Amino acid sequence: YYWTDTPQWDLQRARKKRGTDWVSMIRELPAGAPGKQRYEQFLADGGQSDEAFLRLIARELYKVIGEETRRLAPDALIFGERYLAHDHPDAVIEEALPYIDVLSIQPGGVRFDADYFDSMYERFNKPILICDHQNSFPTPQYPRTMWQQLESEEAVGLAYDQYLKDALEKPYILGYQRCQYIDRYVKGAGMLKQGVVREDGTAYKILTQAVRQANLEALERFRQHCEN
Repeated sequence: YYWTDTPQWDLQRARKKRGTDWVSMIRELPAGAPGKQRYEQFLADGGQSDEAFLRLIARELYKVIGEETRRLAPDALIFGERYLAHDHPDAVIEEALPYIDVLSIQPGGVRFDADYFDSMYERFNKPILICDHQNSFPTPQYPRTMWQQLESEEAVGLAYDQYLKDALEKPYILGYQRCQYIDRYVKGAGMLKQGVVREDGTAYKILTQAVRQANLEALERFRQHCEN
């Protein structure tokens, strides 16, 4: 079970990108609003930093969602929130840990960042699910594509295969999810959100074959691991 899709917890990044953030929004609530009252109590108790109040927001949010999710689905794996790589203050993840079974991370880039994922596992001691990872390539109709763009369909297929191999070398990686099945043009961004299938339903054959072969090899590795 997921709770949300990539909330922006990092205060500085949120202010730069969105012009506001979790703490600022609560601070700007009208007098008498429950959130504003809790913030005023935080100040009265000697609280000073926005980061410290952010921890309290995360604590309350995860307690409510976490306890209810576990009540409704006691035997399910709880994936929690999907964190963008490098956009998750430690305090926020620390408050989520009592309620999640897996740490869900959405990375960017072409190569598996072993140093980053090793650090995440060492700090939080949870298995990691890689979510919504993608690379793309230009097409005659859509020269601009979402995610990091490589030069060709073949290059994306090779990069996918290598990323999967490198990720699965790590025993703490629970799985990998590739983003986007079918092409969708994002008009506001002026670029293609590229899948393995075109908008008309026809497959990118080279990419599809590469993904299929890499996935079969990954499944075989999991099978051998389970048998051993």
